[in-house]
Amino acid sequence: MEDGKFTVYAGKSVALAEVFKYTVGKEPILGPVICRLELSAPTEESTDGGRLAMQHMSIVPEGGGPTVVIGTAYQLDRLAELRPYAAVADTYRKRFRTSSFPITPNQYDEMARRLKGFFDQFDFQFTVGEATLPGARPTLGEAARMNPTDPAHASGAVPARPTAAGTARPTTSARIARTAKRVPARDEIAAAESTVPARSHKAVLAIVVAALAALVAAVAAYFLFGK
Repeated sequence: MEDGKFTVYAGKSVALAEVFKYTVGKEPILGPVICRLELSAPTEESTDGGRLAMQHMSIVPEGGGPTVVIGTAYQLDRLAELRPYAAVADTYRKRFRTSSFPITPNQYDEMARRLKGFFDQFDFQFTVGEATLPGARPTLGEAARMNPTDPAHASGAVPARPTAAGTARPTTSARIARTAKRVPARDEIAAAESTVPARSHKAVLAIVVAALAALVAAVAAYFLFGK
């Protein structure tokens, strides 16, 4: 593909992959199989405004062999996520039906350190696994898990507000049920109806006068235009 055809996010992703290749990717991972780290680059000119600018971090054997995806970088969100060692090793063993994984936990920790150092240079937030992002506001469920000893938080229920006497107010559903059972007496209905004010005499007189005026106007129109 010719140079200069990439959009902004696609171009940034390609540049990031190139820098990765000549920095982190140059250092070999020694073990039963010599491997290197690799960051994929977009193959399309556009990434739909960054929505598709997703790059995979992988362990690639030098002499050929299965590539293992260990994480993902998102250019739009400036976020890099690394999968935990146990999850990567378990996926590798199941996929290739083997009992071994060519990377040790200590080597994986060293890789994580190198990856974090690289992405920190480009203001990416680096996380491992499903760790909560720094500064993120925990949800109700997360708050309950962080404080399981508090039954009110664990259940997600809102505690009842105490009254002046120190007792808890009944719930809304209890108040509605109690109100629904109470049927007003006949005397109460009659008293409520008697409180409705009667129409004043002035208002009645005004209505009568308006009606008479309309009648006179109709009669006059009949004699003037009816014939």
